Amino acid sequence: MIKFRVYFKMSSLVLIGLILLGVLILRLFGGNDDKIGAGIGLTISYANTLIGFAIILWGYKRSFNKFLASIYGGMIFRFLLIFGILFVLIVGFGMPATALLISLCVSYFIFLGLEIYIIHGHSELNRH
Repeated sequence: MIKFRVYFKMSSLVLIGLILLGVLILRLFGGNDDKIGAGIGLTISYANTLIGFAIILWGYKRSFNKFLASIYGGMIFRFLLIFGILFVLIVGFGMPATALLISLCVSYFIFLGLEIYIIHGHSELNRH
């Protein structure tokens, strides 16, 4: 199984690419509030991917049932945490939601794809 440090480096490279892409898009189309919202959405997504991968690594070293429990339990925990943070930011602080949600959703699925790609590529099923 891949080490967390390797995933951290790879996800950091993806993060840098997303930041550069976001700067380009927001420079052309966004205002200051959009830049703040997009940055916060990207930060939430990046923290989510690091937490998720750490949970998966923890479960990988356990029995199959604990592995599945860590995946599904971690998924539920992370969704609730993200929705709670979004609720506080949008309702509590009145943050504009559009850039926040777009950057969060786009980066979430990109990081999820990276996570699946890395785990699948290093799984024992591919070690023939």
